[in-house]
Amino acid sequence: MLAKVALGMGAKDLWVKMDDNGQSYKDIPFSEHINFSDADGIIGPIASKKLHNDYVKYEKDINGMLDRFYLKFEDFEIDGETYTWFKQKYKEWKEAFRIASNNGAVIFH
Repeated sequence: MLAKVALGMGAKDLWVKMDDNGQSYKDIPFSEHINFSDADGIIGPIASKKLHNDYVKYEKDINGMLDRFYLKFEDFEIDGETYTWFKQKYKEWKEAFRIASNNGAVIFH
């Protein structure tokens, strides 16, 4: 969902784009988070700082796109439950990466 709202593409499309163009993670917002297992692993302080900056920098744009999806202005539509869930998760991830950026880590298990 983050890839769709932030980048206008699915996670698989992002992976192909990165593979085909040889782009660096630092060049694509949220890429370290999107291209990461949600089941196991660690994102350290350097990537967390970049991700926190992404979450802060793009928050207004993402909320605007999320509104467009909810209001059915786009081909990709979401319901009220998904809308509320994503907004809450966005805040939680922004805070997690803020905390981890200070010599911490986000641990997935």
